[in-house]
Amino acid sequence: MALRSTASSVRRCLSNFVGELSNIIARGTEAGPSQAPYAASQLQQVRWASKKQGGSTQNNKDSNPKYLGIKLYGGQRCVAGNIIVRQRGTEFHPGLHVGMGKDHTLFSLVDGHVKFFKDRRRNRRYVSVEPLHTISATAPAAAEQQVAM
Repeated sequence: MALRSTASSVRRCLSNFVGELSNIIARGTEAGPSQAPYAASQLQQVRWASKKQGGSTQNNKDSNPKYLGIKLYGGQRCVAGNIIVRQRGTEFHPGLHVGMGKDHTLFSLVDGHVKFFKDRRRNRRYVSVEPLHTISATAPAAAEQQVAM
């Protein structure tokens, strides 16, 4: 049923097209040869109906989270190797007993408590770790005695 109606509409459209073409040619011969090419070029501009294609979407990819930020806050206990701050760039600088990785991650070098402070002269924020056991002058000698045993 749909095929017949489509075929009949195409036939009707073609008959209209042929009729218009013959009218243009007839007018072109009456007006003179200079108007005939213009009429034919107008005929070439006819477009059939077509469905517009859907556009592609943009901004549809999402990157994985980086989990940046402070991991251990001031006063919290840390173990050597614990990550204290993950950052891009040096928002926080390493202080005493704190190391910095190649991606600017600050980590603890000793067991202790985290401490944040600011150097106002240089306008920098620092992170340091206060060790749990302070190393005294006699501590290396005691360590050597334990190794000797």
